[in-house]
This record gives sequence, structure tokens and C-alpha cells, in this order.
Amino acid sequence: GQAVPQGTTVAIVVSAGAQARNVQVPEVVGMAQADANNTLAALGLQVAVGHQSSSTLAADKVLAQTPVAGQAVAPGSTVAIVISTGPAAAGGTSVPSVAGLTLEQAQQRISSAGLTPVTVAAAGSGKPANTVTTQTPPAGAPVASGSSVVLFYASGQ
Repeated sequence: GQAVPQGTTVAIVVSAGAQARNVQVPEVVGMAQADANNTLAALGLQVAVGHQSSSTLAADKVLAQTPVAGQAVAPGSTVAIVISTGPAAAGGTSVPSVAGLTLEQAQQRISSAGLTPVTVAAAGSGKPANTVTTQTPPAGAPVASGSSVVLFYASGQ
């Protein structure tokens, strides 16, 4: 509300709106899958699920998570969790290494191993678009046939 002489240049700054605050990823390792899903959803985070056998953790418990607990992420980000299927059963397989492959190549390799690929876009990796940056469970991990493998790939942003 200030009067200025006619013909004066007035600068106007338009707000982009309130910036969403980052949230800290909670520790969900050791939780039951349903509890982990609820905990992450309550913070506005998405969940991608992979599976891996474990001789040390009961079935339906979270073995690992990416990003790790304490890391700050934007609301709506995806947290990958690996769920224990219990001890390895006969007829299982190991997860192939697909980091660095194109998304299409990685999906084919995972499918050829009898596993199910689940894809998650990851911005800011510095890798070429549609290149797999990480995977969960990691390469070489023993899993039951048909298990899900989460593939994080560069979104090119």
C-alpha cells in the first residue's frame, strides 16, 4: 500500500507457493510389512516392495530399506523395502546384477531369472535417463522364484 508517481517501474515477485518440507525416513527394518507400510504412508511416502529369503529374520518382516533411516526425502518419495520370505526354499534363485543396464535390459534379465521387476524412478542420480542405478534385493541375494526385485532407475531429472 505505498503510493508512487505515475510511470514508476514496480517490481512484482510471484510466489511459487509453500515449499513442501522434507521428511526423515523412519527405521522400518524388523517391522512387519503392514506396520512398515502404515508407518511410511503416514509420512506421505510411497512404498515399493521386494522379497528375499532370510535364515535370520522371520517371514513378513522388513530385512532392508532404501533410502536408509534418517535420510531426508521429499514427501511422495518412494522407499523400497525388502520383505523376508523366511528360510530359502529349494528351487530358489539368486538375484542377477542389473545396475548400470538400461531399464528395458534390466527388466528382461530379472524376468528371465524367474523374478518380477518393480520399477521406481529416481531423480538426481547423475546417470543417463532410464539407467538402473540400484536394486533391492542386491545382486547375488538368494530369493524364491517369482520374488519381486525393485529397480531404481534414473529419471533424467
